[in-house]
Amino acid sequence: MSIHAAIYDLLTNDTGVSTLVSTRIYPTLIPQDTAKPAIAFTQISEFPIASLIADTDILKTRFQFDCVDLDYDDVKAVGAAVIGALQRYQGTNAGTEIIDIEYQNRIDFFDESSDLFRDTIDVI
Repeated sequence: MSIHAAIYDLLTNDTGVSTLVSTRIYPTLIPQDTAKPAIAFTQISEFPIASLIADTDILKTRFQFDCVDLDYDDVKAVGAAVIGALQRYQGTNAGTEIIDIEYQNRIDFFDESSDLFRDTIDVI
């Protein structure tokens, strides 16, 4: 399986996240008529980790999670649930070994074009 499947599996099986968004977690783009709140996740970068003497199969991948909702407090709750599910996670999900997830950054804003509040979270 892919890291994308592992992230989806991790979030949909987390009670804190699934209670708020059910399975409304999408790669890259949230379909237009999707109920809110919802989450889109996008791979921002991926690079190999090399040791001093050889290449490894270890990849460091940065993901961005865009949590969206009509209500500011509710979207912040979704963002907090995403951070809670991912921060320092270590294990195997959907056949992919995850060595460590580290929360890096969080911003929020109001998107006037969609009338939605956004809570955007970066992890690596």
